Amino acid sequence: MNLTVRKLKLAILEALASGGKLNKFNLIGRGLNPGNLERGLGITMGSEEREPMIRVYRRFIMPASVADLAHPFLRLPEPG
Repeated sequence: MNLTVRKLKLAILEALASGGKLNKFNLIGRGLNPGNLERGLGITMGSEEREPMIRVYRRFIMPASVADLAHPFLRLPEPG
């Protein structure tokens, strides 16, 4: 499967829309444990293959604020 930034962004939105609390590792996965993106896309990735997901995550999701440190779950940035 050829993953584009657009496909990764849509997969992130779908994972967030599915409800529940997601943090970075639940979404992307860690080590041998797949994340929601892998499950949603129907793929399996290793640590090196997850690097594009991490880059999209960092650019697409709002950076954590001090308040987010207590509740480090994902939220979408405000439009604009």
